[in-house]
Amino acid sequence: MTTALELITDAYRRMGVYAPGETLTDAAAEQGLSLLNDMIDGWSNENLMCFANLEQTFTLIPGTSRYSIGVGGTINQVRPLALREGPGAAYSVDSNGNRYSINVITQDVWNQIGNVSGQTQSNFPDTLFYDPQYPLGFMNWFPTPNQSLQTYWDSYLQLNEFASLTAT
Repeated sequence: MTTALELITDAYRRMGVYAPGETLTDAAAEQGLSLLNDMIDGWSNENLMCFANLEQTFTLIPGTSRYSIGVGGTINQVRPLALREGPGAAYSVDSNGNRYSINVITQDVWNQIGNVSGQTQSNFPDTLFYDPQYPLGFMNWFPTPNQSLQTYWDSYLQLNEFASLTAT
């Protein structure tokens, strides 16, 4: 894997600022890190640009259909920008390893479900709606599961900045 410093050094060399074999000054490296992180930050805010795909997982609690997600949330993981949508974009797994497809839907489809209060229960939820609030998003399953289930979904996440020059 490439480190931030290697990316920065390569960029400076391609621009002709530094010659091959020449060592970057500490100030140039730090400025390069700042510019690299600014670029990544800008990309991660463009909806048609780069993002990271990640399959996330969580064990659903019987009788609970709504969970907050994000640092400090019920699902204490990175808050997704969005979820991949459609049938099979999420699934649950029973104790025998069988997969059950979950359809990830948009808010307008979610709004058409009559009673999402948690009174309608099932062994396996078949619908998931993600509400990307900030700082915590909310994941809503329907019908409410009546057993513990390991669930998986595909998330679109913001690109992370480099914490240091040696970060990969």
